[in-house]
Order: sequence, then C-alpha cells, then structure tokens
Amino acid sequence: MKNNKQNNEYLDISDSLAMQSDAPFYGSALDLITFSKVAEEYFKSVQELNNPRHVVLETWLLVDFAIRTFLSNLFDLTRFNSEEKNFDLRYELLPSFERCKTILKKVLEIQRSLPENQDENSIKLPARFGYFFMKKYKNEFIKFLDIEQEYYKKYYPQLASNDKEKTKISILSKSSISKIPKRHYVDKSFVKNLQSIDKNWFKIASRLNKARNIAAHSYDLQKILSAFGYKGEKAAEKTKEECLKIIQELLGTWNR
Repeated sequence: MKNNKQNNEYLDISDSLAMQSDAPFYGSALDLITFSKVAEEYFKSVQELNNPRHVVLETWLLVDFAIRTFLSNLFDLTRFNSEEKNFDLRYELLPSFERCKTILKKVLEIQRSLPENQDENSIKLPARFGYFFMKKYKNEFIKFLDIEQEYYKKYYPQLASNDKEKTKISILSKSSISKIPKRHYVDKSFVKNLQSIDKNWFKIASRLNKARNIAAHSYDLQKILSAFGYKGEKAAEKTKEECLKIIQELLGTWNR
C-alpha cells in the first residue's frame, strides 16, 4: 500500500514501514520506539496472513493496543506496570475497546475545549517562604515583585500586572486557596499530538470493532467477509486491503 498523503513528511521506522509526521501518538521517545516495533510486527502479520478472520483480529489488536497506549500514557499508568510479574494496567485496568474508544473521544473533546494554562509559566513561591520573605525582607520582596513583573513583560505579557499590591495579594492570599481552580489543558502535547483523531477516526474504529466482534465469535468465512460489505471471489483480498488501509488511516503507518 502506498501513502496517499504525498506531501506529508514521514519517518522511516524500518526498511518496510514508515510513519506519517502527523500520525497520532502520545508518549515518550522510548514509548514511540516500542510502539513502532509493535506496529511493524502487526502490519507485517496482516500483510502475510491469508485467513480473513486472522487479518481482522490482528488489525483490531493493533488499534486496540494504540488506544490503550494513548490513555495509559496520558494517565501515567505505565509507572505501575511490571514486566517481571506480567502486570500491565493497559489491560488490567482499562475497559473494553468500545469503552476505551469512548473515553479517548470524551477526553479529547474536553481537552480541546479548554484554554492553555497560562499560570504554568508563573513564578510560584511556597506560602510559608513567601510570608517569611515579605515580612522580614519587605524592601527586597518589593524589589522581587519588580523583577518578576519585568520578567513577565518580556516573556509572558499576559501575566504582567502594574499593581504591586494586587500582585502581592494574588501570590500570597490564603483566600485564593479555597477558590475552585479554572480548568485548562492537562497537557497541551496530548491535544496537539492527537489532532488527527477526529469524528471520521472514531467512525473507522467503530467499523473495525464491528468486524472484529463477528470474527471473534464466528468461523463462518462469508459472514466475516460481509462485515466490511465485501462479497465474491476477491472479497478476502479486499478485506485485507481494507484492514491495511485502516491501519494507515488510524495510526498513520504504511508499507514503504
């Protein structure tokens, strides 16, 4: 299968597999290496298999693995995993494919609707140190506020304030602790790196899951082939092509 996004930059994963630059992925560089190796193995398996049932199941397993990886990395579940004890929260804790897909969809919808957290760039003092600083070194503290505002004006104008007293209160006021915090991005890179996941992405994933449910509970070849609406002599070939296309569309990987 050839990449249909000719102008899209891509990364060569191996001699046989490439990944689009905008392929959905969220995790560390090490996570990406692990993920790419799994993707390559499954992609190769789908290419070589001739049994449509196995083709559908292998395709579904790869997409399922991807969705669980995205969610696991977002919620930092991998820190609880143990290879020695064969304990992986992607499968121990996260629910079914359909529920994971729904969770991913909902999380993305919510995160995309939230603004960036500008406060992440603000200078924060531990409360006890702040009161000690302000009370014992009042002149130095005022100078610190001037330096802070100078820094904000140069690098983060949206955080700058011309009211020193207001700035001082906003930094140290106990009453601010009880206020309900505004909601912002959990992680901007999560939204950015998964920007290619849209309504059509979830529609394709649901189509694959429907085919998988048939393949998982039936050995009837015709029934499995009809899951994607294919009939006739080339139905098996078209099913394989469909599955390879699904991997490319959902995960941004394809055969070089």
